[in-house]
Amino acid sequence: MIDIADLFADEPPLVDTSGKAVPKNVRAILDSGLEIPCALKYDGIRDNCRKYLVLAESVDWYKHWVKTLVVGEWPSDVQLALSVGKHVDPEKWRKTEAFKYASQMRIECEKRIPV
Repeated sequence: MIDIADLFADEPPLVDTSGKAVPKNVRAILDSGLEIPCALKYDGIRDNCRKYLVLAESVDWYKHWVKTLVVGEWPSDVQLALSVGKHVDPEKWRKTEAFKYASQMRIECEKRIPV
């Protein structure tokens, strides 16, 4: 389980003050078929785009991987990045089957919002 409070422990959270639309209804469908609703955390501006981290709670990242990331509404000026959290040991994770298949994640956008 990802403790979202830990993500903010080192620094104050960034806030999107643009007033523009944000991604909505983001879900991760795992290799097991389980669908998990995801939280979003604003992560600043990169290459003239707003960046948000996608946080999937209650996932054992050593055993499961995201087969499909579904975004209900996705503004055209937003980049998304999947965050596995600080609790995952990168060396241990790279040796798992989940890491091997993580690069095959599909992304489905139900509605693109022009900005």
